[in-house]
Amino acid sequence: MSGLSGYGLLVDSTVEVVAAYAAAAQNVPAVEEEPGWYQIGAFYLPKTVPARLEVIACVSDASLVGYCRLYDVEDGEPVAASVVRFTTLAVGQRAFSSPCELTGNRVYLMQMQVVGDVGEEFFGFLQTASLAGV
Repeated sequence: MSGLSGYGLLVDSTVEVVAAYAAAAQNVPAVEEEPGWYQIGAFYLPKTVPARLEVIACVSDASLVGYCRLYDVEDGEPVAASVVRFTTLAVGQRAFSSPCELTGNRVYLMQMQVVGDVGEEFFGFLQTASLAGV
C-alpha cells in the first residue's frame, strides 16, 4: 500500500429518504370506457419533492391501453403530470410520467386503469409502481 496515507468515510447530513414505496404486483381488469380507476397503493409524503411515477406494467391484448397515475387525497383530484400510459404486451417494460412537484404532508393514491376490450382474458398487469427522483 505504498503512497496510501489514510482514508475516511464521508458523512453527508443532507441525504434524506423522502418516501420508498412500491405498489404490489396485481392484475387490473379492463373496462370498456373511462373512468375505471383501481387503487393499487397509497402512501404519505412527508415533504414537498419533485418526482415522477415509475411503472413496470403491461396489458394482455393489443386492443388495450393502460394508465397509472397519482391522486392527491387532500385536493381530491389527480396529479395532472403524473399519468403514465402503456400499451406493451411484454412484462418488464418501464415507463415514466412527466416530472411533477408533489406537495408534502399529504396522502397520495396510486391508481391504474385499463381501457379497451373486456372479458376474463383482458386485463393489465402491474409489476410495480413507485416514485422516482427527478
